[in-house]
Order: sequence, then structure tokens, then C-alpha cells
Amino acid sequence: MMRFMDFIAALYGWLTWFVTAPMKLLTNNNNSSATRASGMPDEDVVKYSFEDFVAALFDGLTWLFVTAPMQLLLTSSSATTRYNSSGMPKLPNEVVKYSQVPQNGGFLFKDTIPKGLLREHNTRAGTWGVIRVYKGELEYIISEPTESTHVLNKNTPGIIEPTMHHRIRPITDDVELVVEFYRKQQQVEEKKRKGH
Repeated sequence: MMRFMDFIAALYGWLTWFVTAPMKLLTNNNNSSATRASGMPDEDVVKYSFEDFVAALFDGLTWLFVTAPMQLLLTSSSATTRYNSSGMPKLPNEVVKYSQVPQNGGFLFKDTIPKGLLREHNTRAGTWGVIRVYKGELEYIISEPTESTHVLNKNTPGIIEPTMHHRIRPITDDVELVVEFYRKQQQVEEKKRKGH
């Protein structure tokens, strides 16, 4: 993935080459006597043909006007839609709820939160989660890709990214929450067909 500063650095490198390559081409084609006078054998001198120059120019222009802008757009759009302003991941639109904890439709309370949720853990690849707090407050610590801490309440759910390590900690004694699990519709249908 390419960030804007990577794009600028690569552009600078390409532009530098764009200026030096024609100079080498001209020097190699017009200065063969100077090359021999330097004492270096002809086979040790890098020679650029006009065809080499045109091919490299085409590759450079393709990168500059097609590849780099597409990488930049894809990177910046995924980066801006993947997290909100507080650093909380965003739940993708294409996922659907398939399960929740507790499964009976009740709530988890401070004393009934499974110990595994209080320790560092993660979901499987492709499995998203939403921590919904209905009462009280809960601390949600995301360990990856960089550590961030969020206070969850009835107005602020916590989004769990697939495979990213995280943990929770009740802040208030009256906390009531559920953890919902989401996958892409196709994954949910495949799991149902297999009888899981």
C-alpha cells in the first residue's frame, strides 16, 4: 500500500531518472572516444539505446499516471473508511449478524462476563464483532495494529476487527452488554449449509 509521502518520494526518484537517463543516452552515443580515453573497456560502460530509453519512459509514465494514482486512491479510501475519527474500526456494510453472546437474548453483567473476554483474545479471520453496552460503561482496549483505548456506553459501541487482539474491562458495576458476531452473507450461508 502506498501513502502520499511514498508517492512523492517515488515521483522524485522517477523524475530524477527522467533527467539523468537522456543525459546518459547522449553521453554514451556521442562520447565513445572519451570513454576509450578514460581507460575503461567499452563492455564496462553502461550504454542506453534509444529503445531502452523509450521503454523505460513508457514504464515510468504508466506508473506515474496509472499505477501510482490508483494505489494512492485505494490506500487513502480504505484508510479513511476503515476507522472513525476516534480510531475505532468501522463495521463493513456487507456483513450480517449471525450470533451473539449471551445466546439466550439476555445480557452479560460485570460478574458474568466470561474471563476470556477480560484477557487478550481475538476473533477468527472474517469474523467481526460489535460490543453493545446497554447500561453503564466498559473499557475496550484494542491491541493491534496500535494500542488504543475506548470507553463504551449505550451511545458508543465497540467494533471488533477480525484477528485483531483486544480485551474489555468493566468500568461501572452496573454494566450490561452483549457481544454480536458478524460475517459476510456468503460465509453465513456456507456455514448453515455445512450444518455448523
